[in-house]
Amino acid sequence: MRAFLTYGRSLLVTSSPIVTLALLALFGFGPVFFVIQYVFPYSHYYRVTHVPYTMVHTFGGKYAGLYSLVQWAVVVPIVAWVARRRAPRQIFLIAVTTVVALTIAAHATASALGYEFELDSL
Repeated sequence: MRAFLTYGRSLLVTSSPIVTLALLALFGFGPVFFVIQYVFPYSHYYRVTHVPYTMVHTFGGKYAGLYSLVQWAVVVPIVAWVARRRAPRQIFLIAVTTVVALTIAAHATASALGYEFELDSL
């Protein structure tokens, strides 16, 4: 039972940065608008074509939100399991570091595959 509570606490703390960003995205909180697009990026990737003035949306399409959800639904429990015996402050720092590192890795991978990222405007 104690192990379950330890993992539950770790899961709660680990998911807090992602849940916070998701809630801010849901309510359209302005100052964090661009950060949210970077952390949940898949609906903002396009493959540039050779046809003038056109971009074909190929990464995710209508499932782009689902891809972001699956990405974080897989990563958060793993990080929570790894960090479960740490203090809450350390778990939170590990979670924030994971969010930053995975965001950078996702953007680097998509760029390497030939996709271009485009931010929405306010």
